[in-house]
Amino acid sequence: MKGQRRPAARIGVLLLLSVVALSAVSSARGRDDKQRRGPEDSRMPQFTARDIRRSYGFVCTGTNSGAAFAQLGQVSCDGIDTCTATGFMNANGVAVESKLVGKYTLDSNGLGFVTYDVSVGGMSAGVLPIQFVVMRGGREIRGLPIVPGYSVLCDLREQ
Repeated sequence: MKGQRRPAARIGVLLLLSVVALSAVSSARGRDDKQRRGPEDSRMPQFTARDIRRSYGFVCTGTNSGAAFAQLGQVSCDGIDTCTATGFMNANGVAVESKLVGKYTLDSNGLGFVTYDVSVGGMSAGVLPIQFVVMRGGREIRGLPIVPGYSVLCDLREQ
């Protein structure tokens, strides 16, 4: 009888070791996949141009070459590649109407870039490049104009 128990015990031990080994391999594969993907990839939002197909109210404040600057208005984005804005700008106490039409790109991580053609008081005022980030599923955008001497932050919220 003793001889019969040993083979059965050996088979049980071998089965247990096999299960433990398979579990370890499976766990290691899961860790490798997670490291390749990155720990947060599954929760990272994915954006497309359609996510900003809406109208926003906006406020921009800061300085332009050391002078106080503020702008407010409304901007509509078409969800493809164009945003159009109208509003008022106040540069060091002088308020004028402003219009902007720009082409944008948006990366899947929510970072984007827009270049606006700007007119102020009905006259062309050049281009305004802005880096931006989409937040809250497209309901908010924060923008940072990239112009020397221009330290302004823009806050856009869905209307």
